[in-house]
Amino acid sequence: MSSYHRRLPAIALAAAGVAALAGCEKPTPVATVVRGSDSVHTQAACYAHDEEDAVDERKCQPRGHPPEKIVVHAGDALGVGLDPASGATAWRVVVFDTARRGPVLEARFSGEQTYRRFQVPAEVLRFGTAELRVVAYVDGKARGVWFFQLERDPADKQLDWIQG
Repeated sequence: MSSYHRRLPAIALAAAGVAALAGCEKPTPVATVVRGSDSVHTQAACYAHDEEDAVDERKCQPRGHPPEKIVVHAGDALGVGLDPASGATAWRVVVFDTARRGPVLEARFSGEQTYRRFQVPAEVLRFGTAELRVVAYVDGKARGVWFFQLERDPADKQLDWIQG
């Protein structure tokens, strides 16, 4: 067997490896939501790796799989953390009521604050689920968007009066 024929499989394997790596996406920083001892985290659905670029936070949607879900009770303390690797100079948390699709809770933070806690208002869980978004900004431009789903605990009787 000639040396050319012996090297051909190795060359083909190397080319396949390069092609496979070219299809991979660079990982993004993560955001985390914590309730008590439960937590979920995810990579950004949309992320601009180059600080000069921006993402359109209004057009960004969860991709590939549904958002990470965490069960919450009305009045729970919910923690939200943003990976410092995001390089955010500011970030915000927005919670959308799934029925109205409008924001029912919004909080903004400086980039130095990478973890914040807030209480879940009962109205947020009125329809059983709510969408929580974390948006990171660099110099006023949206750099990344992360999605989570808040799900009302079925045993939570505090909300029965709201749904009535």
